[in-house]
Order: sequence, then C-alpha cells, then structure tokens
Amino acid sequence: YWKPEGLEIEPNVAVAPCVVVCNWWHNDTRENEMKWYKEWVKDHKRRGAPLYLWNYYHHPEEIGVMRGHKVFPHFSAHHIAELAKIYAGDDVRGVFLCGWGEGLDFYITMKFFDDPALDPDDVLNEFFAKFFGAAAEPMKKFYALIEKAGTDPKSYPQDRPLGQDVFWGVLGTRERLEQLQEYIDEANKLARTDLERRRVAVWDKGVMQYMWEGHSEYQKLQAKITANAPHDSV
Repeated sequence: YWKPEGLEIEPNVAVAPCVVVCNWWHNDTRENEMKWYKEWVKDHKRRGAPLYLWNYYHHPEEIGVMRGHKVFPHFSAHHIAELAKIYAGDDVRGVFLCGWGEGLDFYITMKFFDDPALDPDDVLNEFFAKFFGAAAEPMKKFYALIEKAGTDPKSYPQDRPLGQDVFWGVLGTRERLEQLQEYIDEANKLARTDLERRRVAVWDKGVMQYMWEGHSEYQKLQAKITANAPHDSV
C-alpha cells in the first residue's frame, strides 16, 4: 500500500493499492490511508497510468468467523457512497472487492460504483419502499441505527482492537438492541402482504436474532470471567 521510495514505476504499469475501508471507523487508520491514497493519485496523474484499487470489506465478519463468535453488523451505505465519489473524482478506473457487505450494502456498492452521482438517501428510500412496502419506515430506521453505530468513529474506543467487548459492550448494548427490536416489532405489525412479512422475517432472523445471540454469548462469557476471577480474602 505504501508508495515505495526511490522506485520509479514505468508509465505502462497500473497500480492497485490496498485500502482497508471497512476499518475507517478508526481515525488513525483512515487518516493514514487517505494520506497514501492521495500520493498514489498524484503518481497516477504524473505518469498517466491507470489507477485501480483493492478495497477490503471483510471486517468485522471475518473477525467473527476466525474467532468463532458473533459481531455487530457493519452497515455503511453512506460511507460507500462517499468513497465512490472520491474515487470517481480521482479517476480511479476500477476497484477489486476483497469481501463485501451484507446484501443491501453490496447492492449499494454496485449502484454507486456504477453512478457515483447518486444520492445515497434517495437510493435507500427507494430500496426500503420497494423491498419492505408498508413496513419500510421502521426497517429504514433499523438500518440507519446500525449504520450510525457501526461507522461513527465516536462510537468506538480508539485505543482498543475489535473484540466482543467492543461489539457487545459498546456497539451492541442491550439498550441499542432493544431499540432495534422495537423497529422490527413495528415492521412486523405494519407488513401487509406475505412477501413483506417474509422479508421482515429474514432481517429479523439474520440480523436481529443474530445480534441478540451475540449479546447473550458475551454476557455469559462475562459472567464466567467474573465467577472465575480471584477474590480477595477477608
């Protein structure tokens, strides 16, 4: 990713630096990667060679798979739209995706890499209206709350790596999950057709219940750690 010092790259060589955009909730990571990204853009303009990128979208899911525990979802529609506009403005010719977001985020990625001028709120409004019908509003709120918690650097302790304590002690708190559950319950009440009910059920099982399971597993782990901790003798 870092531009090698003292190496003159020939003008017929295309470069595709790797950017871990799924970790841009971490301020230092984002600032460092943008700094070097801009250096590659300068190199691209100076040499006239095409610039490509490699974008990592595997976190946090990969963390959960490798460590055997559940993770707080990382919905990032507005972040993806912002990146697409930056890349288009810098004449990036293509992006290789190493992993991709959940179903809606992958759809958003394809939409904005095809047309960066789109408005992310317009695209989201259209998706939720057409996909969930009468249940659109609470499902849109459901997505928005997860997106805000998962992409806002202020949500994260910047001095700690991602782990269950962050996923379920900071992001997926009981209070936040209860609010999300209210949106799902409202969506179930508003859904009119069998298709709308089935689509809400998929998000309920695949996202909401997954989060409750992750939170429950974390609480059991914490209780076990507390039980096994040494106690001061009286």
